Amino acid sequence: MSAADHVDADDPEVAAILRETVQLVERAGGHLDPGVTLVERDHDLHLEVRNPDSEGGERIVVPERVLVPEEAWTDPDAVRELEPDTRRAHELVDQLFRHCRKIERFAPLSPRVAASSDPDLVTALASTRAQPAESIPVDPVRAFLGSRAIHVRRAEPPAGRIGVLMPVVDLANHHPDAEQFSISRGALSITARPTGVWPEFAVRYAWSRDALDLAIWFGFLHEGTRTANCVPVRIELPHDLVLQVDGRRPRQQRPPSIRPIDDGIAIADVQFRDDGASASETYLGMAVTAMLVERGTSAQEAGTTAARVVEQVVDRNVEIYSDVADVAAAGGSPAHQLVADAARLNVAVLSNRR
Repeated sequence: MSAADHVDADDPEVAAILRETVQLVERAGGHLDPGVTLVERDHDLHLEVRNPDSEGGERIVVPERVLVPEEAWTDPDAVRELEPDTRRAHELVDQLFRHCRKIERFAPLSPRVAASSDPDLVTALASTRAQPAESIPVDPVRAFLGSRAIHVRRAEPPAGRIGVLMPVVDLANHHPDAEQFSISRGALSITARPTGVWPEFAVRYAWSRDALDLAIWFGFLHEGTRTANCVPVRIELPHDLVLQVDGRRPRQQRPPSIRPIDDGIAIADVQFRDDGASASETYLGMAVTAMLVERGTSAQEAGTTAARVVEQVVDRNVEIYSDVADVAAAGGSPAHQLVADAARLNVAVLSNRR
């Protein structure tokens, strides 16, 4: 089938950009399921699948050579170093979103851009993350492209994760029940379908995005998001020990990492869920209990202390997220309200854990 068969756009110029994007992906060795359609209505973009009942097979395959690396949107000189197909993919992504006026509409409403002009909100947000407040971007174009970028897993050597802009796949919206993509055999592929969102085709942007992450970095909330990532917390324990919760944003579903520090332990990648027992609570409690028992505390007393420590961690998170919600709500803009709603959702999740 031709590239035109994959495109359903009201705007002729957008249709031309989408057709060339499909051609570029297929020329590079990629594949689109015959039922996949790139849709544009009133400058809004999404993916649809016309045959949602079909099972198996890779719906979309985008070769790695046309995935635009993150250096290309942070360093203009890096664009000139790209291979021709990758550079053209970069140009098409830029043309598409500029023509749809998404960047100019995004700028005044982006929570990140709004936050950058409100020092109090920046301070509150920075207190919920390991990275400094200065890392919240203020350039609207880079902020927009950064919000579209996805860090994907490599399933084969060289292992690790890379940040990319993704032709075709970039049009898919987020759904927490959808499949997350990974790179294997030199291509990014999507196989599984999400639930309850057909005919729209969705993907999962990350394993463990909480409400505030989605609001600040992507500019939306989803009712299915029921996770709160932990803020940095430092708690004094018996025997002059310290528990340091680093509060890094988890990048995938995994147990918290635990490492020794001079006067205690530090735990990273902590998150809380309200859909059952939180693995992070379990690991926090086990780590504190083990450390206290090692210093001579009875197992029963250590367990009781660990339970109180978990409560302190949750209480501190509730306090911080509540402050973020209050400061953001006072901002008045739709973006500030989005941040406030996201922070309140985190408070609700954490409150269910107490």
